[in-house]
Amino acid sequence: MNTGVLVSNIGGQTAGGGAWVIDDSAPNTPQDIYKNLEKFLDEAEKSLDDKVQKPLKNEITGFCNGDTNKPRRILEYVSENNTVLYFPASGHDTIVNGYIDDFDLEFYPDFLAALFVLMTRDKQKADGTDDTTIYDFDFKRSDFEDLLGTVDANSCKYGSTYVYKTTTEIPNCACPGENCETEYRTGCKCASYTDEDGHKHYYCGGHPYCPHTHTKLQVRLYTIQEYTDRPLSDIYSFSDNENIRFEAAKAFIDGLIRDYGGDTSS
Repeated sequence: MNTGVLVSNIGGQTAGGGAWVIDDSAPNTPQDIYKNLEKFLDEAEKSLDDKVQKPLKNEITGFCNGDTNKPRRILEYVSENNTVLYFPASGHDTIVNGYIDDFDLEFYPDFLAALFVLMTRDKQKADGTDDTTIYDFDFKRSDFEDLLGTVDANSCKYGSTYVYKTTTEIPNCACPGENCETEYRTGCKCASYTDEDGHKHYYCGGHPYCPHTHTKLQVRLYTIQEYTDRPLSDIYSFSDNENIRFEAAKAFIDGLIRDYGGDTSS
């Protein structure tokens, strides 16, 4: 849909959708509205960094820096785009933290539209109105953080956090693809040597094995849609009116970003 049409029709729609991005004290050309949207996008990005990326990276680096003695530690990272396993963990935090830096809200239209609907729902409940009532919000950093939550806290005031993330230490793991210890078995004659008199002697040459004593840090990072393979309308139980509001907000934001800030699908 043409962004100019969305701008001209946004006020008073039952769906709502974009009134919060229009600054009443400034000119409201699509370019002006996009500049206002950029402020929200920047705050959302900073919130993602503060509430998700930095805590995850700090935990990973601390875990890897502690990998100095036997039994060595294991690091595993799982996301929609990357699954990697490192043993020993030491030094591999730089690689995994790079993947976490690359995790971005290219789904900003979904994120902002969902937050708009959920904040509207809360206001409607507080006021005792139905789900057709429209509100004009000025998003704050705390609003974004309410939906992102903190690491390992995958529930928030609205139900599920928008980003699913965990750092879980799992004890008693086997080292992946390596046998880190050697076992010498009594009575085993798997190896031999011949002495100076020509006599052959048999002995146990050692058998590699893993005693399952390693600790693995498993890190998961997904959007909630990716993790559950469910749409936001299902995850947050949107009503019909809320779903209309969500789609209108998403189309409005996506149109602004596409026309004035680059194509979000790339």
